[in-house]
Amino acid sequence: MFRSIPQLEAYYWVARLGSFRAAAERLGMTQPSISVRIRDLEAEAGGALFSRSARGVRMTNKGRAMFDHVERVMSLLGDLEGHVRDVGPLRGLLRLGAPDSFALRCLPGFVAILEKLHPELNLAITVDNSRVLNQKLDEGLLDLAILAQPDVMRSIRLELLGRQRLSWVASAQMELPRRALTPTDIKQFLILTNPSPSPTFSILMDWFATHGLVPIKVSTCSSLTSIKNVVVAGTGIGVLPTCVVETELAEHTLVELDVQPKLPDQEVFIAYPRGIPARGVLKTLDIVRASIADTGFVL
Repeated sequence: MFRSIPQLEAYYWVARLGSFRAAAERLGMTQPSISVRIRDLEAEAGGALFSRSARGVRMTNKGRAMFDHVERVMSLLGDLEGHVRDVGPLRGLLRLGAPDSFALRCLPGFVAILEKLHPELNLAITVDNSRVLNQKLDEGLLDLAILAQPDVMRSIRLELLGRQRLSWVASAQMELPRRALTPTDIKQFLILTNPSPSPTFSILMDWFATHGLVPIKVSTCSSLTSIKNVVVAGTGIGVLPTCVVETELAEHTLVELDVQPKLPDQEVFIAYPRGIPARGVLKTLDIVRASIADTGFVL
């Protein structure tokens, strides 16, 4: 019984993604091939593992009873592959999700290392806020993601990369009190940051809520570079990862404001699916760590 790992792999991804089509795309197969594997596995299991309807695919009671066991098998196989498999240079496609701060500070180094070590590997990069990337990873649309303050999901493994500081910044030309600023002081200004549901936005609004305050005006943008440009022009105050404004602070086009109490740091993780990782994920973990070294991306 259950002699075929490919059958279990097909079952695992159909269960995870809720779709034969999505599982086929995830495994680089045709949908009929997935159906054959599931049919053969159901024959060995002695009953249907999935029920199919216009609403999609759901696990039967028998299918649900198997899931935790199969997930452990997939995880163990992934660990085994990572320890003993050496395939040389990677090939194929790696789907990476990253926040804008990683793209600005670390992506050039990451791509350079990847191109040197694995010139035949293609890279598909999605830059978005961590909440969106978290969901895409859970849906099987990414192989690997850099996430700040990720949601804990049983389907995803998390490895801590470090902490990321957030700074209040303003144009050097902006007239501000020359003293430590309080939440009451800050709430009067136009504040620019990433949009909801980004971790930065959540941290900002929770910070105000802790002090019983609501900022008068918060404008958002998904591009950190655009936010920087608006803040440099003196239009408002920005809440940004410190690592992306280091140049502007050194050149004195921006100044870091002394706001008390400080905003909490963001924890940044590298995340990838449990079970058997997509080809290249395990080797890519070390390349991600190398690419963030000495960039100030995390502390």
